[in-house]
Formats: sequence, structure tokens, C-alpha cells
Amino acid sequence: MKKILAISIFLLSVLPGGECLAQDSLNLRTVGVWPYGLTNAVNKYISGGHDYILMGSGRRISLLNVDDPAHPCITGETGVADDINKIWADGNYAYTAHGHSGVSIIDLTDPHHIRGSYKTEGPAKDIEVRWPYAYVAVDSQGLTVLNISDPADPFLVSRLNFSGETIGIGLGGNYAFLASGGNGVRVLNIGNPNVPTLIASCNSLGYVYDVSVSGSYAYVAAGDSGLRVMDISNISAPVPSSKFKFQNKARAAVRSGDNVFVAGDFAGLRIINAATPGKIGEVGYFKTAYNVVDLCMIGDHAFLADRAGGLRVIDVSQIKNPVLAGQFDTPGYAKNLLIKNGYAYISDGDSGLCIADISDPVAPVAVGRYHSPGFVSAADIPGRHAYLAAGGAGLRIVDILDPANPVETGFWDSPGQANDVLLQTMDDERRYALLADGDSGISLVYVHDPYNPVDTARLDSVGHACGLTTVSILGGSSILGAMGTHDFTGIDIWQIYPDSLDSSKVTYALNAGSGPAADYNYSVSFNDNKLCISNGNQGLSIRNLIIENLNGVWIYWFSPGGTYYTSTKTKDAAISGNYAYVTDKYSGLQVADFTDQGNRGGIGFYAVPDSMETALLYGNYAYLLCGQAGIRIVDVTQKSIITEAGAYDIPLAVYGLQARDSLAYAADVNSGIRVLDISDAAHPREIGYCRTAGTPFGLDIADSIIGVADGEFGLALINAKDPVSPVVVGSWNSPGFAYKVKMDGNSAYLADESAGLRIIDISDKAMPVETGFYNTLGNAYGLDIKGGHAYVADGSNGLQVIDITNKADPTLTASLSLPGTAYDVAISGNYAYLAAGYYGLRIVNIADPNHPAETGYCNTAGYARGLAVNGSTAYVADGHNGLASIDVSDPTAPRQTGRYYSGSSVWAAAVSGENILLSDGNYILRVLETWQSPLPPEKRYESLVSQNYPNPFKAGTRINYSVSIFGRVSISIYNAYGQKVIELVNQEKNGGQYSAYWDGRDQQGRPVPCGVYFYRVSTPDLTRTKKMMIIR
Repeated sequence: MKKILAISIFLLSVLPGGECLAQDSLNLRTVGVWPYGLTNAVNKYISGGHDYILMGSGRRISLLNVDDPAHPCITGETGVADDINKIWADGNYAYTAHGHSGVSIIDLTDPHHIRGSYKTEGPAKDIEVRWPYAYVAVDSQGLTVLNISDPADPFLVSRLNFSGETIGIGLGGNYAFLASGGNGVRVLNIGNPNVPTLIASCNSLGYVYDVSVSGSYAYVAAGDSGLRVMDISNISAPVPSSKFKFQNKARAAVRSGDNVFVAGDFAGLRIINAATPGKIGEVGYFKTAYNVVDLCMIGDHAFLADRAGGLRVIDVSQIKNPVLAGQFDTPGYAKNLLIKNGYAYISDGDSGLCIADISDPVAPVAVGRYHSPGFVSAADIPGRHAYLAAGGAGLRIVDILDPANPVETGFWDSPGQANDVLLQTMDDERRYALLADGDSGISLVYVHDPYNPVDTARLDSVGHACGLTTVSILGGSSILGAMGTHDFTGIDIWQIYPDSLDSSKVTYALNAGSGPAADYNYSVSFNDNKLCISNGNQGLSIRNLIIENLNGVWIYWFSPGGTYYTSTKTKDAAISGNYAYVTDKYSGLQVADFTDQGNRGGIGFYAVPDSMETALLYGNYAYLLCGQAGIRIVDVTQKSIITEAGAYDIPLAVYGLQARDSLAYAADVNSGIRVLDISDAAHPREIGYCRTAGTPFGLDIADSIIGVADGEFGLALINAKDPVSPVVVGSWNSPGFAYKVKMDGNSAYLADESAGLRIIDISDKAMPVETGFYNTLGNAYGLDIKGGHAYVADGSNGLQVIDITNKADPTLTASLSLPGTAYDVAISGNYAYLAAGYYGLRIVNIADPNHPAETGYCNTAGYARGLAVNGSTAYVADGHNGLASIDVSDPTAPRQTGRYYSGSSVWAAAVSGENILLSDGNYILRVLETWQSPLPPEKRYESLVSQNYPNPFKAGTRINYSVSIFGRVSISIYNAYGQKVIELVNQEKNGGQYSAYWDGRDQQGRPVPCGVYFYRVSTPDLTRTKKMMIIR
């Protein structure tokens, strides 16, 4: 599983299902683009009559409007410094417990910013608030109490330490109940927050993950022991009252009405009636696709943190029959792929369709991406267009004539959850798409005109339609469907002729039937006269094709052929000759030998880094879809010895960039160091990759050695003499968290956050050793070296100048306090340039290192996190406000000359000749060319369409877009039934940037009802359709 990390001040404001508008300024323009954790925490937030959910996914917290629970809409996001374990909301603030980085406080009236933070002594596991105090469960430490009366400056009030685990907390009256793992529940008196005291403990409950309190009972999520209820009417002697155990683990519990709702891990949502707490029993449950680890309740809806499945919204109004009402998936989960003409088309969940060049299977290269409004789980590509099964967004049709620039041409919003798609050409030579639409059965959609798909027929079958395949037998084709809880079914498409027998008026109907499945029928596959049915926990069921001539008529059927059991859950299978390559969700790829039908044994095995969804055979390679670990490509020439030939990770977040000659080096915090060829700036391509042990935030290059600030693992040294195959040659584990590195001769200098400046001797690359250090008073985030001094960006402590002439004993030369938080520093001439968060760019004269003095500043509009200086220009990575270009030819009077809006938060920047490299949340790496104002006539705008803002909205919203060439532009609004509501724009426009405003009224000026709407923007060379929501 990947470890996902984002600094608490990084601002992520990309709305799901859309891309923000990347804008050029007068002297910055895009010339090339190189193409994004698990949901562990949820809690509710009610404000202004509206319902919201706070969702913690990896290191990101998202605020979702759930006034319509079926369609959660994101209204704000921000990142924190570690994986979020729990979230609490109180007043207008959210409080996150996120591991070793402690606690963050977010102002929910402005959810894009961190208001305050506190670093706990150990990993913060859970938090609850009773204002003005926050009570934090700190693993291996016990209870930490913080005063949060000033959210910007929380401070320690008291601690009560316990050995062993502390992983959860629940408050009731003047008492705190600590979930202490194998040590059960500890009860503390917090009547005086300055002096909490232990008054009772109960250690016979099992492994306790969480505790919630309602009245005189505590509800304990006790892992494998299930739900335990404790009578706490006598607080000094709590007594176990009742219990309910189910298969798998109880991870969290919430009492609502007469019922307790339990996060049951892989057992999903469990609903336990507790009207009589001394006698409880299960009344309902809902099994999710992944594992539920947290939950909260708003009215008749349960909101579940479903790990890799993101947020799931369950309607529990019918308590015995809860149903899925809505969902919000986190990005980047590889589900399926097709290979065509040397390209892999990856169905990448909420990240849409990812296109990779696999002409060299050892080094796949990303070339394009289509951002879908739904969870893309499958695709079919018969020609120029890709047809995508996009979950709740139905069928999406994408033009992939240019794989680098896929464009949506049309869509059909299906009534269910689109899981698979299969294209069919009928006798009338017209093309149709069969859609496996979950609980809504199977739909037949006319797609001969890819711009206007039309629903033609629907089969409301039993089961859950989740997969489709075509079987060629006796010169004809049959369609089989995987039906989830029911066995596979054969699907017939019937032609219906009108009385006139006019073939142009032929319509179609669907017919099928099936019985219950052995477990859960995920997929069906057919090859070499064998039908394989992936039956989850019941393994792979094999059916043999039998063909006979009965009275002159050829008939066929399938006879039982045995079962092949995998280690955990069989999801898919690909057949080649006498071998089946079986996808086992949690164990990897298994190769089954079918030569001896009486002894079908596994002969080969390949473990994968994450749960596996499916596999595809192509030549001598198997392409394995490994969820958040992307694609693994393995050589299956030798069936019993399977070796990895290549990998393609879905890129996520780059925080460090360096450029040398025609190469760019990117520090991807979730993967390692990526090497890109930028000789053709318009088409950057990855040529090399090296995974590090930690979380790479920064890097520096000296000769052929890359020094990596590797987060929790300190320093890594990579030999990149061959940039195609860089390799780690040495490492040194630092005491802090390494953010930046500079190499000078035989020394490497680390900005090691709370551990200050560290100096490492790297004369022996294989055995780096520390020679000296200086503990700064703040958090060392950035540094640069000039002469015999290190200049350290020390967070809230400003700029620190440290004498490093004696590397064994560095000493402080000078300290300069600056407004804001110093995150990065770059030295040019006699000046130090610092990125200072909300206080923008600060310029310090360091001609005399003993007396540094601020000479000028430029308050950028965003949050300055990184910078690069080139001659008389400073380029500031300004968070959500893009990249700022600042003229520093007069350091006493810097002035902004340009700005580039990337469409997401800009995290790092580097200079490469006349180009600027920057990383952002949408595309990881952008290459910009620079020129002086005014804009040259040959420079034209790129056609782009932004997500409307605000979204959701009440009174009105704005749609920004740009046009590349002269031509007609139209913008229309459609309702959920595909009916046009209003046409906003229909006129010819020159190339440039424009904006359209919609006041939420139809063509006749009447206010439209609240709900989901779609807007379609058509320019001479681009058509985009995006989703938006009105709330009243």
C-alpha cells in the first residue's frame, strides 16, 4: 500500500469529475504536460441548515455537501502532514488526528486553509473536542489535552501517559474512555482537564479500536470480538452488559435511535438493535466493496469510510434493507485495461481513463488522460472512440484519435452503476453498447452517433450486473454476463420489426435468466473451449464447451469441469491454451495448469503490492491491475517462474523538481524519483524511475549523483549515470523528517524539519555518515548553501544563517525573523529569496552574513511554498494560486509580471533554460515557456473548460473557458433527463479567455429546481460536458 503524504499547507481545490482551467498570463504559457489515499475517517458537520461530511483520505481532508445524499459534492479540500486517522467537528472547525504529525485545525468557513496545528509526542490516533479543550488519543503515550481557545495556537494543558496502545477515544460527561487495543478500555476523569486521572479499566473486551458513549452505556468496537456494550452507570466499576459478534472486525460504533451502527471492516456496515442494551441483536447489514473502518450518521443515512472505496452513503430508512444511496470515490484505482495499437487504456476509477504507451513493456510511458465524472471500471475500444463504464456517471464516449488528448464526445447517464461495457454491431451495421449497470440490470444503448447515445432497451435481471464477455461458437456470437449474486447468464438481443417490415425502423429487446451464484460472480471469460467463472471466495469455476449434432442440428452446452481455488478471492481470469492466469484479489497472479483436468494445480505465482482487480494477457506479458499500485507487467514466458518486466504507477504528487540539460528529475512523494526527458518540451516523457525507502520531498544533483531528502528515512543517494536505470547506492536515516537537500563537494546538507540542519559526509556514497548538526528553533523546511554558510528556511523561525566552515561543529551566525512561515530559500548573488506562505516572496540582503536584512517583498495572492530564481526573475510556486513570475531586478521593489493558473495547487518549480517546470495536483508536471510582454501573435491559447465555480451553488455560478482559434462557441445547460434548460452562449469568438455566468434560471427566466445539471461547452476544436449541482 502506498503511503500518501501532503504538507498541511498544500491547497487542493480540484472538484471531482472535472478539471480546473489552466490559464496563460502575458508571459507564461503551457507548452507540454506530463500526467494524480485510502479513506479512513468520516464525521459530520451541520452548518447553516446544510449537511456536510468531513472525509479523510490519506493526507487530505475534504468537505462534502450531502444535502442530497445520493450526490455528495465537494466544497473544499486541504492537505495535512500525515495520514488522517480520525476527524472531529465542533463549531466551525474540524480537528484531525494524523499520526506522528499530531493535530491540525481547519476553519470550515474557509476549508482550503490550516488554521493551527500541534505536534504530539507520539502518533495521534483519535480526537474529540469539548470546547475549549481537545482530547487526543496518542498511541504509546495515552491522553493529551490541548487548549484550543485560539485555534491558530493550540497549546498543551496536560498529559496522562500509559504504556501500550491508545488508538481511540470517546467522551461522556466528565469522563473520557480510551480505546487501548489489547488493554481494553481505560476510563479517565477529565472534570479538571489540567489533571486527568484514571478511575477504572476493563481489559476483558478484546482488541478495542473505538468507544462511543450514549447515556449510561458505552459502545465498544472490539475488533474480532465484535460490538461490546458496557454499563457505565457506576463509572468506577463499568460492567460488560452484552455483545454481538460477526465475521470480521468491529472498527467503530455509533448509536443512533434504537440502533448501533458498526463499521465492520470487510463485513461492511452492521446494524445492531440496542433498544434494550442488555440484549442486542443484528437487524440489518450492507456489504461494501472494500472495508469500512469509520462511520457517522445524519438522519436516515450512514456515511461510511470504505478505505479504497472512498465514501459510501447508505440509506437506512428501511433498517432491515439498507441500500446504497450515493458515493464519493477517491482517485487513482486501476480497475481494468485494454491494449490497442501499442497503447494501454487503463480504467482508473475516479481518475478516469489513463493512456500509456507500452511499446516498451519494461518502461511504459503516460501519454494522455481523460478525467471522468464517475468511477471508470471498464472500457471497450473498437476504433476511434473509447466507450467507458463510468459507475454513477453511466456510459461516457471519448475520442482517442490522439491518445495524448482524449476528448469526450457524448454520454448516457444510466440509472444504475455502470460496471462493464461491450460494443456490438447489429445486422443493420449500426453500433450499440451493452452496459452492465449493476442493480439496474443490462442496458442496450445506440452509439452509432458517438455524440448522441440513445437508450434502446433494458433488461431488469436478477443479481448485480458487473461483467460482460462475447463467446464465439458455431460461427456465431453469444453474450454472457457476470451477475454478481447470481450465476452467469446468456444474453439474447432480439430484433423487433414493425408491421411495415421497414428495416430502418428495427428496434431491439433483451432477454436472459440465471440462478444463484456459488459466491459472487465477478467475471466470465472464454477461450479454447473453456468457460471460466470467477466466483470470489469459491474460486474459479471451469465449464467445458460440449458441441453435438442432434438430428442434424448442431447444439452446444457447458458441462462442469471442476474448480480451481485461489488463496483468497478470485476476481478475474485470462485463458491461454492449457493455462489460466487467475487474478486473486489479495494474493496476486496465479497460473493454473489445465493440462490434467483431474489435477488442476497452481504452477506459478506473482505477488503484487496492492489488491488486484484483473489481468490481461498480451504476447508474453501479463498486465496486472493492482489498484492504487497501478500496473505491474510480468513476463509469463516461463509459467513457473514469473518475473516483473515493468511497472506503471499512477503518478500522484511531486513536491521537488530539478532540471539538468535535457532531463528533469521529479521527487514523487508516493513513489520515488522519476526521470523525464524534456528535450521536446511539448512532449515530456518518463525514461527512468527509482523507488526510495521513504517519502521523497526534495532532491539535488551533483555530477551523476542525486541526493534525495527522503522524508522519514533521511538521505538517499542515487546513481543516475544511466538516467534510464537510476539505482540507490547509499542512505542515511535522519532523526527528523528530511524536506530539502543540498550537495556541496563531499557533503550533503539536510533540512530535517524538527531536527534542524544535518551535515552528512558522502565521500563514500555507499556509507554516508553524519559529521555535524545544528538544531534550529523552528522546523527546517528548506536550505541553500553559499560560501561557508548554510541558509535555512526555518518555518515560523524565519531565516537562519549557520556557519558550516567547521562541519563537525556548525554554529549560528545570524537569525532573521520574517512574517509568515519560511518554507524554501534560494540564493542568487547577494540576496536570499524565501517562500513565506501567505506572506509571499521575501528578499533578504546577505552581503554580510552576520547581519542579514530584509530589503523587499511581494505579497503573492496564494500560499508561497517553493521557488526558483533565474537571473532577474523569481518564480514562486504559489499553491492554489498557481505560479507567480516576479521581477527582482530591483530587490528593494520586486513586482509581479505574470501568473500561470495551472488548475490546481502548484507545489514546486524549477528552471530549465527558457522553460519553467512546475508540479501541480492535476498533471504532476507542466512545462511552460516564457517570453516578455506583450503576447506574441504566434502564441495562441489552448482550448480548455473549467469546472464551474462555485459548485454546488445557490444563486449563480461561473464557467471559465478559453478558445484557441476563431470560430463558433456554444454553451448549453441540460437537466438530468438530457433536456436542454438554457443556452448561455451561441456566437463566434476570437481566440482568448472567456467566462459565462448562469443565474440558475431556464430560458424563460424561471428558477430551476435544485439537483444535478450538466453544461456542455463546444468550441471549434473542443467539446466538454461537466456536472454541477444547485442547492437551495
